[in-house]
Amino acid sequence: MDARLPARRGAPLVSIRRMGWAIGLLAVLAWASALGAQDAPASPADEPAAPPPVTLAALAISPEKPGLDALCRLTVTLANRDVRALSSLQFAVRINGQTVPVYGNHLFYDLIAGTTAAPAGEDGASADADASAARTDVPLFNFWTTETDRPAPADGTLTVEVVLEAARWMTIATEDDGTETWTPAGDVPGLPQTIVRTVALAR
Repeated sequence: MDARLPARRGAPLVSIRRMGWAIGLLAVLAWASALGAQDAPASPADEPAAPPPVTLAALAISPEKPGLDALCRLTVTLANRDVRALSSLQFAVRINGQTVPVYGNHLFYDLIAGTTAAPAGEDGASADADASAARTDVPLFNFWTTETDRPAPADGTLTVEVVLEAARWMTIATEDDGTETWTPAGDVPGLPQTIVRTVALAR
């Protein structure tokens, strides 16, 4: 006589049902996690950085193709995206990597007007941040293409680098007698800003 107990034929069915329930639960949890990730707000690190309020938009050298021992005019264009005006500009200039010393102890008090345009993307303004910026040309010091301590470059090119190292916001007020007063109102953030231009020398 066989003393073994009869096999439990229902046991495999219970195991399969439990496995199916567990798989379904995992699927629901994965779906909820993905949905939560889509609805979560972007972290500050994911958002594009706002452009600085003041940048160097252009650098002009005149004449455009100077000769050796030629006197050149240098003009930099500032783009101001802020409504506030600024001045007290501190520049550094390097020509072919050599620092021009005259800028070391000089401030430019040109008034850089604030923008009157709507911020980019608002009130129909262009989404391009530069489109709403107020632009002002600032003449810098003239320079010679060659100096005693800066001979003609061997490759026949002149590379001029202009750096806006510091500037200050200005509060502009007009007195009863018509006198205009400028009051410093803090340092302009986002500096230094650099612009570089290379020109070929005429032979």
